[in-house]
Amino acid sequence: MKMCVDKAAKKGIRIGVHTLSTFINTNDPYVSPIPDQRLSITGSSVLTENISAAASEIPVASDQYFKDIKSSTLHAVKIGDEIIRFRAVSVQAPYKLLDCQRGVFGTKVSDHSKGEMAGMLFDYPYNTLFPNFELQQEIAGNLGRFFNQTGVSQMDFDGHEGCLSSGEGDYGIQIFADKVIKDTKHTLVNGTSRSSHYYWHLCHYWNWGEPWYGGFRESQGDFRLENQPFLERNYMPNMLGWFLLSSTTTAEDIEWMMARAAGYNAGFALVARYKNLQKNPNTSQLLALVKLWQEAYRSKIFSADQIARLKNPENDFHLERNQQGWKLYPFKKYRFDHEKKVLQPGEPTFSQWEFANNDVEQPLNFTLTFMGKEGSISNPWIEIDGYFKLELPGEYEAGNSVVCDGTHIKLYNKKGGFVREIALKQAIPSLKTGKHVLKFDCEFPEEKELSNRFIVKMLGNAETISK
Repeated sequence: MKMCVDKAAKKGIRIGVHTLSTFINTNDPYVSPIPDQRLSITGSSVLTENISAAASEIPVASDQYFKDIKSSTLHAVKIGDEIIRFRAVSVQAPYKLLDCQRGVFGTKVSDHSKGEMAGMLFDYPYNTLFPNFELQQEIAGNLGRFFNQTGVSQMDFDGHEGCLSSGEGDYGIQIFADKVIKDTKHTLVNGTSRSSHYYWHLCHYWNWGEPWYGGFRESQGDFRLENQPFLERNYMPNMLGWFLLSSTTTAEDIEWMMARAAGYNAGFALVARYKNLQKNPNTSQLLALVKLWQEAYRSKIFSADQIARLKNPENDFHLERNQQGWKLYPFKKYRFDHEKKVLQPGEPTFSQWEFANNDVEQPLNFTLTFMGKEGSISNPWIEIDGYFKLELPGEYEAGNSVVCDGTHIKLYNKKGGFVREIALKQAIPSLKTGKHVLKFDCEFPEEKELSNRFIVKMLGNAETISK
């Protein structure tokens, strides 16, 4: 790690780490082969009888800390130096832990005596355990030594709320970060998943909004933007959270993100794994757009009106730069909705909409989203200006989206993940200036409330910025 830090430093790059602050894996030396006596427990009860190493039922005096285990993913108790997992506790006294799996996580199976304590271990759905306050502070010291020995100079206290397992409330969260930072002998740039009053004067940024739960724009989208006034009120730098650059991320996605960054003068984290960078055919273009937009907003080229529009997540933009200066192209959006219609026999069920292209001839750019909780629509089709029909045969599940950039059509799932590219039998004609007519229809399932949302995007005239 020190070699990586030294090599990066020569390039002007700071190396950091991201860790789930006090989460302890079940194969950690604090757990296996001898569990640390300072692992956090939610409560305990004494054994009412001696038990042998072969016992699969363990008698306990009370069921209090073993009966409500819906939130527990490990169902693990520690007795002496052995960790045991159980299915459930008996409903009535005398209470017993049932269907026990002995000596889990590499611990040693052994006999136990009446009166020994069975402690319910504090766990988390990531299959991890937690420390008590004393062990938590030891872990903080371990991190400080790691930073001193390697020169790593950035840290995200993800899972910072895990410090609550120490039983010390907000103090447990604050004192953990305080010790890590004070033990580190150089500046440790740091952020957090949780914020509290004392920690604010230690924190460099608060950068939350995770990319794992939806599409590039949808995953915690509202949460990211709602944080911005909060950060500004507390004199913290604006940060948009994390975004995932995948093998299918598009230039439109990157420009959407960068427009928000420009509007709020905000930083962000870009999860860019090497394999995805290799697989995405547009990686060079995407990274160039990030650089271009950052140069623009760091140079403060945008007007107050433009900044207000850049903040709005409903707005899309394209940015260019040439010898004459900067050009900001806004997109105009037309939104149409199509629902199931009950009409007389033989009457067409399609919807017809009109929109205008008042600027330059350009490709048809649209997003078609199948709205609803469950079910599928079948065989949607789109007709443009009464002469070109685009058919999309097959079934499309609720929540899926079809995205067209004028030359390619791609299908995305309800979380925004790329599914496949839809082959085109012939090229889609570009849209000339003037009015256009769009028709749309599909087959709806019986007894399912589904609808279709159709958004057409038109590139507008450039707003020239001479700076």
